[in-house]
Amino acid sequence: MAPPHLRRVFDHIERSLGRSDLSVDELAGIAHLSPYHFSRAFKLATGMAPHRFVLERRIARARLHLGAGRESIAEIAYAMGFSSQAHFSSMFQRFTGMT
Repeated sequence: MAPPHLRRVFDHIERSLGRSDLSVDELAGIAHLSPYHFSRAFKLATGMAPHRFVLERRIARARLHLGAGRESIAEIAYAMGFSSQAHFSSMFQRFTGMT
């Protein structure tokens, strides 16, 4: 994947972390690739699948919010695009090893 396309995809992901409907089709359109080719090229460029990359970015951003201590866990979960606090908690534990 060309570096300018990858940068646009990264920027879009960062702007859209709170959206639960962020899709591979949408990201592929930004990179001007089919979803299949986008997924393969993205994994080659980043070492991980697009869905995993988005989840890792959501967890990283959530950690910043948790550290600030101004919002509840449920508020952070919904702000980061998770469907529920339980889903957020399980993903957080999977990615960080912490509850």
